[in-house]
Amino acid sequence: MTLSIATQRSWYRAACRPTAPVALAAAVLALAGCASSGQPPTAELAVTQSTISEAERAGAVQYAPVELNQARQKLDAAQQAVRAEKYDQARGLASEAEADAKLARAKTDASLAEKSASTVNQDISTLRREATPSAGTSTMPPSMMMSPGGAAGSGMTTPVAPSSVTSPNG
Repeated sequence: MTLSIATQRSWYRAACRPTAPVALAAAVLALAGCASSGQPPTAELAVTQSTISEAERAGAVQYAPVELNQARQKLDAAQQAVRAEKYDQARGLASEAEADAKLARAKTDASLAEKSASTVNQDISTLRREATPSAGTSTMPPSMMMSPGGAAGSGMTTPVAPSSVTSPNG
């Protein structure tokens, strides 16, 4: 079955006409918006407050103060929007505040991890320096040092007792 060119063009125009799908999507979103705007976003605000508190406990005050302050300001704005019964605006602000708090936490965690890695690298460098013997010095602890003249005539050495250990006789 073949269609005329005129029929093909009218189907193409109808399929490519964005007004019908766009109008349908707008209507669905408007209805969803009306349904969601009736209740204050108390759960969202509580989650956001918890996320901000978590970031503060992790150290965001020191490591990500800008992001933490943005989160606090947006949470305050969301609470004001709730008082003005602008629930959709409050939801949006609470969501942004939560994202800012998560960013503050992530920056804090990254800074703390970087600080820990730096400490570990310094410790490794110190251990390497201590493990490399320098001329005329020993890296062995004194308790591991050996004294000359071990068993009679054996040519072996005996361990030196640490100064903190006393003999059983004395």
